Amino acid sequence: MAKTLLRLALAATLAAIGLTAVQHNAEIRPVVVGGQVADIKQTPWVGFLATADGKNDYCGGTLVTPTKVITAAHCLGEGAKVEAVVFGRQKHAATDGLIAKISKKWVHPKWNSQTIQNDLAVLTLAAPVTGYAPLPLVDGADAYKAGTPAVSLGWGLTSGNGKPSETLKKVDLPVLGDAGCRGYYTNYDPASMVCAGETAGQTTCTGDSGGPLAANGRLIGVVSFGESGCDGRKSSVFTRLNSYQAELKVQLS
Repeated sequence: MAKTLLRLALAATLAAIGLTAVQHNAEIRPVVVGGQVADIKQTPWVGFLATADGKNDYCGGTLVTPTKVITAAHCLGEGAKVEAVVFGRQKHAATDGLIAKISKKWVHPKWNSQTIQNDLAVLTLAAPVTGYAPLPLVDGADAYKAGTPAVSLGWGLTSGNGKPSETLKKVDLPVLGDAGCRGYYTNYDPASMVCAGETAGQTTCTGDSGGPLAANGRLIGVVSFGESGCDGRKSSVFTRLNSYQAELKVQLS
């Protein structure tokens, strides 16, 4: 019941401002629309949030140090039984890879589920991860220039109403300028958000929350929200990580 109420409440809020619900959902899996199959061995830092047994994936996450995973704040909402992060698993139905247990969760203290601002969380793993290289964090503003090639990854649906893909997929999403994104979303905040992708049929979608936006070999954003229908005519919105350097320095230390 708690999960149902959470989904309905956030869906209603987002519908009021014309957005796709992107909260955790045991039934809705991470989504990449119009992408291609990705090789988990080439992106060992991408994982998905799960229960202690490595099942019931909720959202994506990115390994940024051997003991720290960055994801979205809304992935840890009421009813989300997030107990581990799974790495190295190409297909959800498989049993390979590493199930890394979570010992601590940090959600940005100013996370606002109404405006979707400060959609950021950090998970501390119970033991250091070995054999899976972390993805370094963004270290400047250059990666946010309009037109910068970027990529997002996830497991799941291949269209807004499609069937889930059980294998990891990726989609190329060039960074979009702030002016263009303001035209799409009234709640867009350039100080804490960044848009990427503007090609019909290529986007992230409902449930792809918490996953990475990577550019120039670094993590620059976290999947936050997007348009209803997931057809790629509007950009996806990501948490802009270089705006949180002070908070992340503390949480990743």
